[in-house]
Amino acid sequence: MKEKNAVLIIDHNPILRDLNELILSEAGYEVALVPLNADPVQLAASTYPHVIVISIDVTNPEGWEIVDRLEAGQSTKLIPVVVISTTQRTAVEARIAPNVCETVVAPYDIDALRDAVARAIGNPPAAALLPEPYQVAPPAVAFAATLLTRNSRTLILRSLRQLQEVEPFRSRFGELSPGLIDNVPKIYGTLTTALHRGLTPSQLTATPEIRRVIGEHVRLREAQGLLPAPVIQEYQVIQEVTLRFLRSKIDADFSALDAFDVALLINSLVDHIIRVAVEDFQAFPRMI
Repeated sequence: MKEKNAVLIIDHNPILRDLNELILSEAGYEVALVPLNADPVQLAASTYPHVIVISIDVTNPEGWEIVDRLEAGQSTKLIPVVVISTTQRTAVEARIAPNVCETVVAPYDIDALRDAVARAIGNPPAAALLPEPYQVAPPAVAFAATLLTRNSRTLILRSLRQLQEVEPFRSRFGELSPGLIDNVPKIYGTLTTALHRGLTPSQLTATPEIRRVIGEHVRLREAQGLLPAPVIQEYQVIQEVTLRFLRSKIDADFSALDAFDVALLINSLVDHIIRVAVEDFQAFPRMI
């Protein structure tokens, strides 16, 4: 058991890496750096830090691969990630990943990094708060869940692009996109984790944190003047993009029958999330 919060820093720039180590060490964290030529994902899986800090910029595009690999690992996907970026656009793109809980844009001050790490530890990926495995997932479901987790950032981005083509998101995308970027990855991360853990739809939404995320998204959309239909559409687009991706993976190892069975399970999970969202809308009627 670690006596104090442990932070793993992944940074290809030795000057910034050492500076961030100093900032976080002085803030009271137990800081570890990835040794030269070591695999950061394997190190994270073996040491299981409380939070991972990784820098991503145009000179370090492999940072995206590391974030995706962390999300794909059944233990590492539960570790909150803080991304340090050099542009606001990169920070927004990072927030699409379900395991990225905070972002910091350089140049930043000492408090910005310390506060981001503290918030990430106190607000882990929603998938980390789901119940322990209910039953062993069938091989086809486990295979599909691994595929979806490994490609979650890509699939979420596809969902956002598809939503951008329809109303009300097309004409109000700048206003509505922060809600998509903040909440959709959390929901998507819980969906893939539920598949891995063999959770039922009711078990997925029974977790208070998951209910809170769904409820916060509903409150946001209600405050923006939207009815339940656009919120339902958000989840349905995620559902559609996910199932389309799985159909594209049908081969000798993942048959059409496997895809059909997994689709039924995904539909039941998403339909239950939609039902909870609609109930939240009804519980807090719009003021007239």
